[in-house]
Amino acid sequence: MEPRIWSTSELAALKGWGPAQVRSAVREGRITRVRRGSFIQAPAPRPGAAHIARVRAAAHALGEGTVVSHISAAVLLGLPVPQSLLSSVWVTRPRSNGERTPTLRAFRAPVADDERTVVQGVPVTSLARTVVDLARTVPFEWGVAAADATLRQGVQPVALEQALDRARRRPGMRRARRVVAFADGRAGSPGESLSRAHFLLQGVPAPVLQRVVRTASGIVVGLGDFGWEDERVIGEFDGALKYDGGLGRPEDVIMAEKRREQAFRDEGWWLVRWGWSELLRPAELAERVRRALDHGRRQTS
Repeated sequence: MEPRIWSTSELAALKGWGPAQVRSAVREGRITRVRRGSFIQAPAPRPGAAHIARVRAAAHALGEGTVVSHISAAVLLGLPVPQSLLSSVWVTRPRSNGERTPTLRAFRAPVADDERTVVQGVPVTSLARTVVDLARTVPFEWGVAAADATLRQGVQPVALEQALDRARRRPGMRRARRVVAFADGRAGSPGESLSRAHFLLQGVPAPVLQRVVRTASGIVVGLGDFGWEDERVIGEFDGALKYDGGLGRPEDVIMAEKRREQAFRDEGWWLVRWGWSELLRPAELAERVRRALDHGRRQTS
């Protein structure tokens, strides 16, 4: 259930709080400010949830014809976005001068009826339209993460191509076309999408996605996120979720991973692993993978 949003006037009418009491409640963590004059009665939410609350708080003042778009639409639609861009509400309006304030980014563009949907009572751009808008305005790797996630949700590639065609005269279309051409729904997570985008940008040879490893008799040993066939290397993106207890006791999960890794090696595959910290340093990630590929070449030569 989404937290209730309280306005300054509601806090005054229902709780008798004036400006001083509101400031005190914010300092003490009893309420959280999501935008000017709007609060939720909850501890500070995670960035994505805080952004949704900020969008909901702003929705009543968006104006006729305005649609939540870009980063804000992506959050409401469950697409991955960089947290650094969550401080503003992103919208598209039929009439706008591209205004930008600390809490609002407004774009001017038409939005057709079939490019709109409603999430949590808020008008937002459709999945395909949102992906193309993101791909035009955010770094390439984050456009890929959103496009991959959209394909995983069942949106067909032709829908993204049609959204590209509709946006053909807008800024950033060369990058958007590159994102859509590179998109692949087989990438299993945002971390995998960002990884393969970094491989492309850093000149790392393209891997096979979701590489199944089998024994000589055909028994499945496991599934690797990435596979480099000639070098016999499996690449694995490790998100923290794998070890947070959600799949069992952490020690059991870690032991199972060790057994799985050994099974890969028994079949002649070398493993290279990385996590979110490595994704923040793409050049270092690329170098780690290149070293693994060099090792694989030596082992197979």
